[in-house]
Amino acid sequence: MGEGGLLEALPESESRRVLEQVIIPAATTGAVRQSRPVAVVVAGQPGAGKTAIADLVQAALDRRGGAVRICRDLYKAAHRRYTELLTADVRTAGVQVRPDTSRWQAAVEEHVRANGFDAVVESALADAEEFRTSSTAYRQARHRIEVVAVATAEALSQLGTLDRFLSDPRYVSWENHDACAKGMLRTLAVIEAEHLADRITVVRRDGTVLYDNELIDGSGGAGPPRTGPWCTSSAGPGARRRRPSSTTRSRVPRCGYTVICPRTSAWPFTGTSGARPRSPSPYGASPSPDGERPASTTTASPPTNTAGSSTS
Repeated sequence: MGEGGLLEALPESESRRVLEQVIIPAATTGAVRQSRPVAVVVAGQPGAGKTAIADLVQAALDRRGGAVRICRDLYKAAHRRYTELLTADVRTAGVQVRPDTSRWQAAVEEHVRANGFDAVVESALADAEEFRTSSTAYRQARHRIEVVAVATAEALSQLGTLDRFLSDPRYVSWENHDACAKGMLRTLAVIEAEHLADRITVVRRDGTVLYDNELIDGSGGAGPPRTGPWCTSSAGPGARRRRPSSTTRSRVPRCGYTVICPRTSAWPFTGTSGARPRSPSPYGASPSPDGERPASTTTASPPTNTAGSSTS
């Protein structure tokens, strides 16, 4: 054990072996190099429903050759002591292995950028500086960056973490949950103000689009709205896209982005009927070679990881 009773990180040689022999091969199975790769960051506080939305994005990107799913929680099982730590204390097991899972996630993302793969990244998006660094790295690798934020009421995401815990022992403290919910809002504001993503979409956990804002050619110049490579030309039966509420419109800066909120259709890849997008995707369709407390009722959509936390 290290300072404060925390588990020391795995030796470099062991960590590298697990990464190269287990994690990267599993993560990149079926991934194809793209001439115009995209990284879609699906964000939300723990229990918000990120995984379900990320599954939809993944399925759509897989149609153009396959994308790499990236999430720190996915790598916990690869740690040789994780099962032992869960048995000892489910509340701290995730924190104990975090130095290694964080290192593995960073390495997987580096591998994705180096090989021009599409990526679907599940994130709490609670740390603006962390996203700045990630955005710079992906843009240097010529990736398009899209953010899909899952807007879920905190009371519902709290229930979501509890429901998940009954079958999957990923412990999330109330403190971490709430910090994630607040932190993502701040990070989204930074992303828009500093143009750190090419597109930002806010959806409900059922996929209904609440807000869609796209940066056109890196500037504020006008241009036709574009769809991401994970969008299709149709939406689910009876689904709707909604314009941002007056509150959202007053809070979200527009500088450099074109706001896209058509009245028809909802989540762009959930069904078989709906309106066609006004312009084609900029990407090719084919690949290139522990106490309790009352639940909060305010809406939110962010998450990040602190002690005893999960990103999902």
